[in-house]
Amino acid sequence: MRSVAIFSLIALSSVAPPCINDRDTVASELRTAPTVAKSLVGWFDRLPPRYYEMRVERLKTKEKFSPSEHDDLAAALDRLGDPDGALQVMRQKAKLKLQGEDLYRLYANRGTFYAHGWLKRGAKVTEIDDAKAAERDIFTAVKIKPGAHFGRESTQLEVIRWLIATKTDPKTMSLGWWLAAKETDEQRRGKSPSHAEGLAGLVALGAAWESVDTAAALAILEDNDRNWQLADFARFRTKELMAAGKKAMDPVGAKEDIEMELSGDPGVTEKGGDPKPAFESLRKAADERHVALTEYVNGRLAAGRHPDTDSDFWKEWHEPAMPSIATPIAWGEIRRNASFFGSGFLLPISISTALVVGGLYLRKRFWTRG
Repeated sequence: MRSVAIFSLIALSSVAPPCINDRDTVASELRTAPTVAKSLVGWFDRLPPRYYEMRVERLKTKEKFSPSEHDDLAAALDRLGDPDGALQVMRQKAKLKLQGEDLYRLYANRGTFYAHGWLKRGAKVTEIDDAKAAERDIFTAVKIKPGAHFGRESTQLEVIRWLIATKTDPKTMSLGWWLAAKETDEQRRGKSPSHAEGLAGLVALGAAWESVDTAAALAILEDNDRNWQLADFARFRTKELMAAGKKAMDPVGAKEDIEMELSGDPGVTEKGGDPKPAFESLRKAADERHVALTEYVNGRLAAGRHPDTDSDFWKEWHEPAMPSIATPIAWGEIRRNASFFGSGFLLPISISTALVVGGLYLRKRFWTRG
């Protein structure tokens, strides 16, 4: 069975709310882990609404649901733009005797639907109790299953906290800076998924493909980790979304995230190479893959076939190879050398620069938002 689609409700795509757990999530994770690069260029499955409509139609004919079927029905309703209906299904699931994975999914999904409902209604301060309910549920899910789903829950918990903070404190830092400040010791040591990986999961398996805040946050996070090509890709994706008319929850913060480069990356202004053609080539290939996948899925759905009941549904789908993009030599060498020396000679300079620029950033935020 194939992977999950991006959440289809465009009204919720201005930020990265929590992800959804259903049978498609598991299938996707068994196939491949979401990567930051794939999440930025769109190389992941986005399934059409009819896919979820048929799932709802099938499940609603049943008199009794298993715990996992509650998850499937609720997730499908949510992806079709009905988070309140999804919450009602979760209330029914909560009446069952749950443990292990089923209990974890109750809290992870219910928290997701609380957040989606709040965002759909305009993320009003007067209804912030729903956002706080989402925070409590996701916090509980993380306690039950730390590091689940490539670290998405830990990251989405911080995203929810950031959302709440933006509504209660006008001086709240941008999402990228918020997540950078919330990095744990385990993340620094590489023992648990980074917040960049968590955001990638939210994009590929959640609801943030068209989120300006998320793309901009990835620019800061990857820049801080000296993954400069990915940071460039994140800046390109942010500008692409802005040009398409997508709005950020925090427009000032998103703009700052793509303009401020703490790492002292020499490749940003180097004339010897340009990463944009590589990004554009990958985006074009990803869009072509999406069109082909949509045609494949819609054709079979129209014939009454669905992977929930047809084990051969994906048998004739041939996954295209992701293009291999060679980085221009001059541009790549500059960055590789900077990364190599950055581990020794340039490291003290980078730290000092980060501290100075970080201080300037905070002062700037204080005066511009004060």
